[in-house]
Amino acid sequence: DSIVDFSGREPCDPASPSNLERLEYVFDANSMMLKHFIFPADVSEQESAAA
Repeated sequence: DSIVDFSGREPCDPASPSNLERLEYVFDANSMMLKHFIFPADVSEQESAAA
């Protein structure tokens, strides 16, 4: 449940983790992974030039 903070939850059941628990485990252990994902978005010429 994403309403309850990851650190405040009981350990997930390794026999049947939910998709959310799996993702949170991966990103909690490897936080740099999340920072390096690329999300497609429209970028204007002005935004491109300013970057």
